[in-house]
Amino acid sequence: MLTTYLDESGQESNDYVFIAGFLGNDDQWKQLAADWKNALGARKALHLSRLRWAYPKRVEKVLNRLGPIPHQCGLEPLFGGVRVSDYADLVKGTIDERLMAGYIAALYPLVIQMLKVVPPNERVEIVFEAQERYEPFVHSVLAKLMKGRSDYRFYAPDGSPKLASWRFASKESTIFFQPADFFAYALTQIYRDTKSEKSKLCMAICPEGEKSKAVGAVMTRNQVRNIIKLTRNLAALEMLSGRNLKPQTREEREQFNAMVREVVNGRPSEAK
Repeated sequence: MLTTYLDESGQESNDYVFIAGFLGNDDQWKQLAADWKNALGARKALHLSRLRWAYPKRVEKVLNRLGPIPHQCGLEPLFGGVRVSDYADLVKGTIDERLMAGYIAALYPLVIQMLKVVPPNERVEIVFEAQERYEPFVHSVLAKLMKGRSDYRFYAPDGSPKLASWRFASKESTIFFQPADFFAYALTQIYRDTKSEKSKLCMAICPEGEKSKAVGAVMTRNQVRNIIKLTRNLAALEMLSGRNLKPQTREEREQFNAMVREVVNGRPSEAK
């Protein structure tokens, strides 16, 4: 069983929103806990939003000690991101404004890409930092994603889903949210302005900036807008026809996924 701890940054803004964290086994998390506590020194915890950014030299020392630790422990960095202003005009004043909040939109690329790389013989539990506002939507998204069987890579050879479970926990309940908080905050700063002082100070946890290796994706403007339009069109067709138009067989799912990829990437399907 693998576990990932996720935190978010920027969720109340109209700019970039990220969900991010790390994935690993029990031994890797135990090693992180020991190394992280040692690097914290006299600090009880690390919360990026509470750091005294007016004193960059002090902040730099702390972040440079902590940033490399998750990578040294062999944990896999995960992230999902989106820029809310890229699609806000499509959902403003509609029910989709809540269903496609930045937090939820950023969740899709993270979970989808994570499940693709989790080995067939492994299962994973997701632990989210508590978010009462988004918790019901997260439950709905993940339940539908697993029920829909949209991609065979989400499942083990015996048909069981790789995503074993998910839950929410308070930030103070475990030290494992702290590197996730650091990573999510760093990505938000880097994507908003890679040359800002905060971005430079956060580079310890993603030393190559936007090019740092991690599992996940940031949805482009074209991708997120096409996804919203495709979803609406499918819902409208189902309502008009009175039929369930979602793919049922593996062949149908593969054909549907190919169509989605074409729509998302802005390439219309070739006429047959």
